[in-house]
Amino acid sequence: MLLLGAELVIAVYLESKTIESPRTFTDVLSRSFTIIQKHADLEWRQHADVIIEPDVSPYAWDDFTKTMELVRAGEEAALRALPAIRAAIEGKRIVTGK
Repeated sequence: MLLLGAELVIAVYLESKTIESPRTFTDVLSRSFTIIQKHADLEWRQHADVIIEPDVSPYAWDDFTKTMELVRAGEEAALRALPAIRAAIEGKRIVTGK
């Protein structure tokens, strides 16, 4: 990540509700990606300075009817992460516009 010029890496991890009994090909594919993502977590997490993890577990990955609830979960998680973000910025001595 830092090779691309970033001074600070803020990642977002979204873990949606697991489909208990896959009924369609898309459900099986989604579960496959979830398994792959779990294994990839260790790699990408070590490159992030801060990880924001909204609680989206009550929602299915394709539940687009709950957009406002999902956005609200992201906003709440970002607000909770602000102290860590500020500390990471200060620790890296990043110059901001403020």
